[in-house]
Amino acid sequence: SEAGHQDASLWNVPILGGTARRLGVGLRSGAFSPDGNSVAYSTPEGDIYRVQSDGTGASRLAAVGGGAYYLAWSPDGGSLRFLNAWDSRLWEISSDGAGLHQLLPGWRGSSRQCCGHWTPDGRFYLFNTGRSPSLMDDIWALDERRGLFRKPPTEPIQLTTGPFRWSFSIPSRDGKKIFA
Repeated sequence: SEAGHQDASLWNVPILGGTARRLGVGLRSGAFSPDGNSVAYSTPEGDIYRVQSDGTGASRLAAVGGGAYYLAWSPDGGSLRFLNAWDSRLWEISSDGAGLHQLLPGWRGSSRQCCGHWTPDGRFYLFNTGRSPSLMDDIWALDERRGLFRKPPTEPIQLTTGPFRWSFSIPSRDGKKIFA
């Protein structure tokens, strides 16, 4: 690995015994798909790959430049969101590699965004903002609800403010609490 970077191997290890399978070497971030059949991972070169959970069928989804960190699948498995270290913003790509785009282009919130997760029902996407991934100031929610007469707002909703620094907010399984 390069000096100053921590690259790692990614393994699929069965909980109740069995053979561990190495999915890749020299990786930065990884995440299982909601159905557990695929894994998305990023490389130090800023590429995002998708591989079957048994380690076969690796295919490159995108080259994003910089590093892609904190990969998160949507609950329906249709898209991935991640932090692009090049610009410290959240980006999104479909799970088949189409439609790479910045999640909140032109949003005047914090200059740094990080570490997002969807609520299990897919209704909200939670993320942090702040000075660096290790010094997050606030938690935000992006309303993902859609319907026949409902368009989701384009601006996130600020959930916290004040003297606390929050990091890596994760919704509970029922989506009613946030662990941070």
